[in-house]
Amino acid sequence: MVRNSIICLYIFSLLLLYHKLVIILIVKIRAIIKPNSKKGPLVGKKNDDTGEYLEIFVREPAIEGKANAAVIKLLSEYYSVAKTRIVLKKGQGSRFKTFEINY
Repeated sequence: MVRNSIICLYIFSLLLLYHKLVIILIVKIRAIIKPNSKKGPLVGKKNDDTGEYLEIFVREPAIEGKANAAVIKLLSEYYSVAKTRIVLKKGQGSRFKTFEINY
């Protein structure tokens, strides 16, 4: 029995040596979007009772997801991540949105 546990421990330690540890950091961002803005593209930070959120101004209209695409592009530049790592989780048709960024 001791021999079997030593063999299992040896195999487990070999697996640890060849296994890559992947850490995924997910950041949630609350944002208020201002489409058709003459200020845009601009990202500002604001505070309210529930915490910090971003106020995002974009020039694109809120038609057929154009403003959402512009916001994702702007957030990718702001946080220096790929656009594919940013996901719109809530608020597809609303000004109040929640995004997730996977680092």
